[in-house]
Amino acid sequence: MLSAVNAAHVAVEVKMMRSGFGGAILVVEAGADKRFFDRLIDDKCRVLCAHGRDNVVEALENLSSDGGCLGFIDADFDRVNGESAHSNHNVVSSDFHDVEMMMFMSPALDNLLREYGSENKIGKIGGVDEVRERVLAESAKLAKMRYLSLKNVWGLKFRGMDYKKFTDRRTLVVNCRSAAEYIVRFSSSPAVEPGALDHESSRVDLDCHLADLCCGHDVTSILGIGICYLLGSQASSVGCHESVERLLRLLYESCYFPLTDAFARIREWEASSGRVVLRPLPGE
Repeated sequence: MLSAVNAAHVAVEVKMMRSGFGGAILVVEAGADKRFFDRLIDDKCRVLCAHGRDNVVEALENLSSDGGCLGFIDADFDRVNGESAHSNHNVVSSDFHDVEMMMFMSPALDNLLREYGSENKIGKIGGVDEVRERVLAESAKLAKMRYLSLKNVWGLKFRGMDYKKFTDRRTLVVNCRSAAEYIVRFSSSPAVEPGALDHESSRVDLDCHLADLCCGHDVTSILGIGICYLLGSQASSVGCHESVERLLRLLYESCYFPLTDAFARIREWEASSGRVVLRPLPGE
């Protein structure tokens, strides 16, 4: 089972991979992250999935003597909490909350809406930029609940939610009270009542970019509802968050990544380690 995988297992797998291979090894959190990087990495690099953020961080600490192993993790709420880049120079964080948010904030969203949205419907609400801002604003309501759950150890469950239960498909507006009731009911013995969750989340005032706060799965789930109703007329199978994230990966062009901070930090690591992770840019 994937839940049984820990940092020690990951470190052993890296050492096994290292046998007969002297190039860079990129360790990522999840299979979706691996698929994201598969299209960006050089053939001198291999990618390994660690099945968890902590596994990446702890494995890289255990592999500090390797010299050719780089970890890539989602920033999650690090920037929201005022934390700087990871102290381990062998670990790089995503530009925004996670890889899905990096894709959402890129022109990949424009490409997705061009292919799967309705030009007329999108135009009526102000275009792609307005779509991005609306989805961010509504996702932020859920992000604040996630933030509070982590901060207060409330044990709320968010994975596997049915976002249609609290998102108006005609406007994409998230009803906070309905969301709080659903999330508490969906969770197993949470340490907070729906009213308190709704009230406390409404009081959260964080000085941060919404793309650092919002979770990519919330964003793609709400966007998926949008391309089925408000923004387009796709089938529900296209609008599920797994499908939306897959489409964003496919529509994320390799020329977008060099514009990110993550790209610059990986290039710095390459220069200091003498290993190659990313494909060379045209003209390099």
